[in-house]
Amino acid sequence: RVYEATGRGGLLIMPQLDFLIDDFDNRLSMYKWGDWHDLEETVEFFLVDEQANATAREACFKITQRRHLYTNRMQELLTKVVG
Repeated sequence: RVYEATGRGGLLIMPQLDFLIDDFDNRLSMYKWGDWHDLEETVEFFLVDEQANATAREACFKITQRRHLYTNRMQELLTKVVG
């Protein structure tokens, strides 16, 4: 769902997952796993700061469009299978 939400321009706040840090160049909003206070602060930040909200959504949208579409995934799969 991460790629679907970001690919549609949505703001997504995820628990911290290392592979997503790499997939999104550390631009995807995350909170410390199990730290509900951190989650609450992150949500509040993006509700209050509309510019940060828009910037985060745009950055993740562009990364998804550039690297995480199904066409990208199929190309990677074919490269690994066919060579």
